[in-house]
Amino acid sequence: MEHVSKYITPEIKLSCYEDKFSRTEIVFDHHMLIWFISGETKIVQSDATHIFKTGDIFLIPRNKPATIINYPKDGLPHKTVVMLLTEKILREFYSSVEVKIKVTPMSRIHSIIYPHQNYWSDRLSAVVKDLR
Repeated sequence: MEHVSKYITPEIKLSCYEDKFSRTEIVFDHHMLIWFISGETKIVQSDATHIFKTGDIFLIPRNKPATIINYPKDGLPHKTVVMLLTEKILREFYSSVEVKIKVTPMSRIHSIIYPHQNYWSDRLSAVVKDLR
């Protein structure tokens, strides 16, 4: 299977699997925000299984083992925009947000449906627009 990654910035890349499915067992070093352009992904963690498809945006937490299965669908390759949420990026984002101190450990993958969704959607849309 051919996998192609095109880095837009050091933290943002367009990832594409052209033909068959791929399966990877991995632990990520950074939180990752992923926006689906085409294809599907199944993510299996110890406590849950998630399926994501075109248009979905989701967050994968760091340091959490997962099996990632990517596959094309409807004749289109598996294509995503991946943003590494490094400590620098997170500090920059939260420096402009009033945060109430309440620590809740994040141990699962989360779909993004919250007040800051437009911030991330706009940022990822701008990246894809630049690719065209």
